[in-house]
Amino acid sequence: MASYSKGSVVLVRFPFSDLAGAKVRSAIAVSAPHQSQDIFLIPLTSRINRRQTGEFILQDWQAAGLNVATAVKRGMFIFIRI
Repeated sequence: MASYSKGSVVLVRFPFSDLAGAKVRSAIAVSAPHQSQDIFLIPLTSRINRRQTGEFILQDWQAAGLNVATAVKRGMFIFIRI
């Protein structure tokens, strides 16, 4: 079983809003470890030129293992059980 901590960058399948499919994308864990084993994730995007209000570029995206400058998405999230 994988172990994630707050700030970990992970790959996860995010469902489309109509639930017709899903896309694997990078996400960042924003919750601390919890006994329920649920983790709260927010997706990331490499489309930094199309940021919306409230979205921001990660300062240490290279240290996080990402290949390109990456922004945190606004208004999207997912809970998963690890």
